[in-house]
Amino acid sequence: MLGLTLIDMVITVKTTEGTFSTSIIFNNGLNIIRAGNTSGKSTTVNAIAYAMGLESILGPRGKRPFPRSMYEYIEDSKKNKKRFYVESSNVALTVKNAKDIPATFCRDISGYENKICVHYQGTDKDYYLKTAGNIGSSNSERGFHYWLESYIGWELPNVVNFDGSNAKLYLECIFPLFFIEQKRGWAEIQANIPQWGIKNVKNAALQFCLDIDNFDYERKLNKVKHAIAFAEESWAKLRNKAENIAKYNSVKLTRISELGEKYGNFTIRFFYSQNESRISLYNKQKSLSKRISELSEIPSDQLLNEDELQRQFSSVKSLRRKYSSLCNTIESTLLAAEDTESKLKTIDQELLEYQQLKRLRQVGSDISADLGTDVCPICDTVLYDTLKINKSKKRPMTLDENIEFLKNQYGFYKSIFNRYQDDLSQQNLDLNLVTSRLNEENKVLKSMRGDLDYIQGEERNKLRKKVELEYKLDAVNKLVVAQSDLEENAKKIVDKWTAAKAEQKKLQEKTNSSKHERTIKKLQSTLRTYLKKFEFVSSSVNHVSISTRTLRPEQEGYDIVAESSASDYIRIIWSYTLALLKLAAENESMKHAGFIVLDEPRQQETDMLSFSALIDQTSKSSDYGGQVIFATSLDEGGLSEACKGKDVNLISFNDYVFALDEDDTTI
Repeated sequence: MLGLTLIDMVITVKTTEGTFSTSIIFNNGLNIIRAGNTSGKSTTVNAIAYAMGLESILGPRGKRPFPRSMYEYIEDSKKNKKRFYVESSNVALTVKNAKDIPATFCRDISGYENKICVHYQGTDKDYYLKTAGNIGSSNSERGFHYWLESYIGWELPNVVNFDGSNAKLYLECIFPLFFIEQKRGWAEIQANIPQWGIKNVKNAALQFCLDIDNFDYERKLNKVKHAIAFAEESWAKLRNKAENIAKYNSVKLTRISELGEKYGNFTIRFFYSQNESRISLYNKQKSLSKRISELSEIPSDQLLNEDELQRQFSSVKSLRRKYSSLCNTIESTLLAAEDTESKLKTIDQELLEYQQLKRLRQVGSDISADLGTDVCPICDTVLYDTLKINKSKKRPMTLDENIEFLKNQYGFYKSIFNRYQDDLSQQNLDLNLVTSRLNEENKVLKSMRGDLDYIQGEERNKLRKKVELEYKLDAVNKLVVAQSDLEENAKKIVDKWTAAKAEQKKLQEKTNSSKHERTIKKLQSTLRTYLKKFEFVSSSVNHVSISTRTLRPEQEGYDIVAESSASDYIRIIWSYTLALLKLAAENESMKHAGFIVLDEPRQQETDMLSFSALIDQTSKSSDYGGQVIFATSLDEGGLSEACKGKDVNLISFNDYVFALDEDDTTI
């Protein structure tokens, strides 16, 4: 699918003494803008990308994509060289999409350059570029690239970043396939593609354009890798926990293997060490139970000591009250924290909205219609007439004051929320301590109720020994439970890790589908056809293929750049760029901008026969609805001869591209 068709473009430069401008009308097929060096032809074609907010594909970020004639001063002609000092400059690009709906993008070159005004279906609306708060223009309904994506009819996928997170495949990552600027664009295919932290960004852009949907595969592979990493991290934590439990209970732990270790031990076993021999938890339980049973044979002809028993009961009762009180306190704190968190989300959403409005204002948009005083900016409560500004005679807060107020409110509620979190942490700690003590006191109470209160001499010692052994048995029982839980978790981790490794292997062995293979073969065939047209001579054209891994041209499995002469590599860029355009025109599922821009395509002094063949092939792009724009400094005579007999929209300038308007009355 060809997404856009360029209709016309007007670039205007207003100076202190008059207005300079140039107007370009684009036809289907080949459009050639011819002018001498330093005449403004590159400025003209670069304005196409700039008007769509894609200046990052024209060179290094942060550097202005235009010469000083757009910002400082402009000369009237190469002969007079009279300087006119720039007050403002802008570009207006009119396009239509695949549904034949036109739109005009107006953007300041010198002025409010981070705003694009879109004239669409009879209305004008401002959109911002770059970011507002932490939302980029590709992710906000107020952002231009969000709107442009929808207008073209694309749905950009999420791709994997180098840090493993997901991010959108930005328009700026795709358009270097269609737009080749003069200075760096001919260094290689996709020479000016911005990385922006996206993993395999060049391949991702080609997958999207060719409808070779490996994004799901990449996401699955990334998910599996994270599952493996998470399992390994969980395994390390489990081993550390087991070691801490062993240390705390003064027992030993069998060696635990690393995940993936061949013939490794992945079970958790605690044991007691005595006289260089191992005593398992089971044997320890058995031994302690036997000794307790022997000590249980104590005469029970004595009554319980009621006072001691009552004291123990009172202690347990007090702990239960404290436990209940702590539970109620935690519940109240949780509810308060949830309410505060809800307020934080509301304030954060409002703050984000105001930051986007501020961004639109910064880039020159009139946002007064978006600023109302009928509702509270914090809670959306309706302000009734008695509270409105005209009644209270107080001015409404400005946009900056609203943002500052919301930030202060956010900080205020955040500090409250953090305090609640600290309180919850301490309350849970207190609850754990009370629970632990309550359990111990309950055990003592239970033991006192079951044993004689007062036993003289040897019988009392037996009872004390029995209680000690019961505590030891309880500790062993806890170890058994802990060991069981650890082993259960260990099995889950090992199973998940094994399954993830198997899935990773399966994904890595996955081959391209037949549809993908057909697409690659078609691209390869079209590429070779164009190479033959352009007299590619470094080696047999049949040795050039499309890599199934990178989706870019290669030669017998090697880098095509290293294996080709400079002029032949230019022919490869021509061929590959045109092949993408032709395939997208023939296949509705493929995505293409609908036009390609080649600034000075006759690089490395490519011979005129090959250049004439390029003009011939690009002029035929009108047959399938495509557009090609050249900017060249080739002399008019030679260019006219190369275009002879071909359907070419030749726009030639003998002086500067930008001319002083003849009807300007300010001079």
